[in-house]
Amino acid sequence: MKLPVFLLGAFGLLLAGCTSVTVQRPPTFNPARYQHIFVERPFNENHHVDEIIVNELKAQGRDATSGPLTMLPDNADAIV
Repeated sequence: MKLPVFLLGAFGLLLAGCTSVTVQRPPTFNPARYQHIFVERPFNENHHVDEIIVNELKAQGRDATSGPLTMLPDNADAIV
């Protein structure tokens, strides 16, 4: 009878020691540093979502192109 009570108490102490949680913030993302953006178009995608994204990026003043990953330009700063 005393052994299960002891084990339950020891288990409770172990759980009480694990209550602190530390959270690290991820590094901040700064999209302004990416000027040449390549939007990858999967081969099976026929809805032209890549072209919509390219048009929005160009409206923001960025140089953006799209196509399959094999057409990745050398000056690309980011791949979407």
